[in-house]
Amino acid sequence: MLIFTRKVGESTSIGPEIIVQVIEIKGKQVRLGFEAPRGYPIDRCEIAVAKGITHITPGRGETQPIEIGRMKNLATLLRVCRPSLPTRDLEHADFLRLSIESQLMENIGK
Repeated sequence: MLIFTRKVGESTSIGPEIIVQVIEIKGKQVRLGFEAPRGYPIDRCEIAVAKGITHITPGRGETQPIEIGRMKNLATLLRVCRPSLPTRDLEHADFLRLSIESQLMENIGK
């Protein structure tokens, strides 16, 4: 993880198209502003995890295999975003991440 120190009004770029700016600092909270191309997904971790779970969970009656890339992305999200998740969701998130990683390891062996 790369860590920067920024003051209010200062920015950091992520590649040529994404800018993150510190808008305000109040106590332990930091307000950030993001500039990114339209349609680029920017979410809080807990939202990104929820979306990831929705994207890899087949609907009722579906038996299609889950795409390996999506499983890897969700496993990474669950690991990286763990500190941001509500306490009530941590046990479920850990179980889901370990299940996904186990399934990925099985697929490597095939």
